[in-house]
Amino acid sequence: MHPIDIAKRAVAVAQQFYSANPQAPASSGCRFNIVQHMKYWGSTIDSWGETLKGNRRLPEAGPRFTPPSGEAGRYEHQEIRNMRNIYTFEVYIISGPMLEEFVEENQVVLRKIEIRGDQTLEDLHFAIFDAFDRKEKHLYEYQIGGKGPNDPKAVQYSTPDPFENSKDLSKSSNYATVTTIDSLNLKTDDVFGYWFDFADDWWHQINVASIQSITPTGEYPKVIERIGESPPQYQDIN
Repeated sequence: MHPIDIAKRAVAVAQQFYSANPQAPASSGCRFNIVQHMKYWGSTIDSWGETLKGNRRLPEAGPRFTPPSGEAGRYEHQEIRNMRNIYTFEVYIISGPMLEEFVEENQVVLRKIEIRGDQTLEDLHFAIFDAFDRKEKHLYEYQIGGKGPNDPKAVQYSTPDPFENSKDLSKSSNYATVTTIDSLNLKTDDVFGYWFDFADDWWHQINVASIQSITPTGEYPKVIERIGESPPQYQDIN
């Protein structure tokens, strides 16, 4: 209840009391003074009420504002903190020890892979390895920053050869094991190369199809599209 309404009700109750009890104590003019004060304040309260009603400004209708505090605020801030860059890569096999019959039947061999920006080139390597149903591990290398696969101007990222003790190699190599996707500063439509198995020479072209900043759900990396059969890692020569 509004304070003005409370005061008006108190005055009305007091007036009813003295009207019903004319013999109530009134020493030293108390009763007269109270009644007079009630009449004065009653009219004054009415006047205030009308003035407030005339000058009152009601807020305009609009969308409800929810301040970023409490559970809602914490959830919103947590969602922002959990956002990651999600990269969609189109991984094509462009050459390798494939039979002519397989190539004729699978003119495009593609795996579309999503990966988080905080994951590494090694994580992408394992995703490609599984996406093409490979069984035996081999060394690999990325060429990034050039115009495509095997560009001599590109920066090479790989794992060090476990049989190589050259100090020059360890100094010049960029390790795929610690290089995150975000650190590469890739852009949509960029193209880079991936070379798997330095003996059989499986060459791949990787296109950056999209980059989105979202809150990821589920496990990454993951294959979201497959085109063409996976070629056998080793051809049967018999």
